[in-house]
Amino acid sequence: MKNSSKILLGFMLVMMICCVSAVSATDINGTDDTVITDEIVVDDVSEVVEEVEIDDISKDVVGDRDGEGIVTVNNTNYNQYFNESGYLIGDNIQTLIFENDFNEVSTDFGNFKITKSVGLQFVNATFHNIGFDLIGNNLILAGANFTGDVNATNGATINVLGDDVAVSNVNINVNAPENDNFYAIDVQSKNNVRLLNNIITYTCGYNNTANYNYVIKGRNSPGLIVKNNTITAYLPLKKVNWDLSGSIDADYVAGVAIENCNVNLTGNDITVIGNVIGGSFPTLDAVIIAQSTDAHIEHNTIHESDVITPNGGYSYIYGIDVYSCPNIKINNNTVVMNGNVSGGQIGGNGTGAAYCIQLSGNHSGVEIYDNTLTTKNQGPNLGIYSQNYHAASHLKIYNNRINVTGKAGSDPWSLVSGIEVQDSSAEIYGNNITVNNTAGYHAGYYAFGISYAQSLPGGHEYNIHNNNVTVINGDWAIYLLSATKLEIENNILNTTTHSGDDAIKIRE
Repeated sequence: MKNSSKILLGFMLVMMICCVSAVSATDINGTDDTVITDEIVVDDVSEVVEEVEIDDISKDVVGDRDGEGIVTVNNTNYNQYFNESGYLIGDNIQTLIFENDFNEVSTDFGNFKITKSVGLQFVNATFHNIGFDLIGNNLILAGANFTGDVNATNGATINVLGDDVAVSNVNINVNAPENDNFYAIDVQSKNNVRLLNNIITYTCGYNNTANYNYVIKGRNSPGLIVKNNTITAYLPLKKVNWDLSGSIDADYVAGVAIENCNVNLTGNDITVIGNVIGGSFPTLDAVIIAQSTDAHIEHNTIHESDVITPNGGYSYIYGIDVYSCPNIKINNNTVVMNGNVSGGQIGGNGTGAAYCIQLSGNHSGVEIYDNTLTTKNQGPNLGIYSQNYHAASHLKIYNNRINVTGKAGSDPWSLVSGIEVQDSSAEIYGNNITVNNTAGYHAGYYAFGISYAQSLPGGHEYNIHNNNVTVINGDWAIYLLSATKLEIENNILNTTTHSGDDAIKIRE
């Protein structure tokens, strides 16, 4: 039957070609210049037909064979393409199309584990308590939706474990489980990872005092870019592990936590709200970054509020918390701390903090400029705090707009100031600073515009010029315990009791 079909088909093709030849033998002008003279024999046609049949069959086989080419994955057939541990199987898969809804499979399965460079596409795909481990290089995950509840066992919605990976335009709305570490996105020891244009809502309703709750974590990942993401996080305030000071591991909770990455954190909208208190010295960071050289934190909007600490209680919240980051640039950010509810207290010593930016050495080449920093609480408070407690620190702070509200007291720890610099050397210029001491005016209270008020060992050099400083309910616009080298000039200074150079106090 097959040979007869070939002969019949060949005969029909010959007849059609002859008809076409006859029609084409004369051009539209009626001349006989264009004549088809080639002869086509049946054997030639049969060879053509055989080639066509073989090509068509091979295409059909590739298209239909499970696990090869382009495959569609749904919640009923996923085990054809992923083994019981969640790893991708099949050597010839080029593109995975995930379609419709997926739910957590098992603790052993965890996330879908993509081990090689394949295309990832999503058609109305939502993943509940299950995400992706991007293990292969050059992967792009874009446009998916992720949800999670407190029963999640996957540890992170997205783990990035490959180089040159991009995660973009995804929506993540997750609740962290109790007594487990949990991250929305975790980047570990990989190069050139990009997290772009994602919308993340992360809620942790538990103390989780011994577990890590970061929305985005990046560690040992050169070339990391975190750009244009919107993060809303409801997080507990937790104790700090002082034994690990200088590493992000010291802080158990943060909106974004970065270590050993020359990160570019740019254009993000980060809102962090403290909703639970766990442990002593309850602490919460919107952004913490450690041991990262040449990092850029710029053009971000950061809002951090503590809505759980009652009046008379205390908490420690930080907008941008920096440890040992040489050449870091922090610029053009808007940071608003505690805009709605205020913690902190004044007792024998002031207790609490709501600092927009905190830095600890060692570091040099640091520049903090063109930021708008606003902070408010019921106790000691600072716009920028930098110190050389761990090691030498050198920095420039310029062209910032700083507004600080807090309650000062009569001792150095009850400090309210725009900029407190306990550094080896600091140049401070072009800043507009307003400090409001809501404890009212009392002579000798620690309310300043620019200060070195809390003593640290070592030499301290300052060049302070062209700043505009106003202190409400305070005596000194510039207050320094000591300076091994000092230049102060061309500042506009006003306090409750002094103005101009009379508002400068240097204690030797």
